[in-house]
Amino acid sequence: MRAGDVEFEARYDDYRDVAGSPFAHAIAVELPATGTHAELQFQWVELNPSLSDDLFRLELRRRGARGAAWRRSAS
Repeated sequence: MRAGDVEFEARYDDYRDVAGSPFAHAIAVELPATGTHAELQFQWVELNPSLSDDLFRLELRRRGARGAAWRRSAS
């Protein structure tokens, strides 16, 4: 990649009110170097929800047949 080349471009659209502020419910991302395009569409958004610490806990385990070393802990 040369200086000045675009690494990625993100476009935000479909703004709706969420807790008194506009929040994009559609996001499109382009990566020109790889020809990759991704689109995200949100049906609803909840800001700062209460999340259990268990959602962020990882346990180390022996590598399986596919070589996966990490898995999400069971809660």
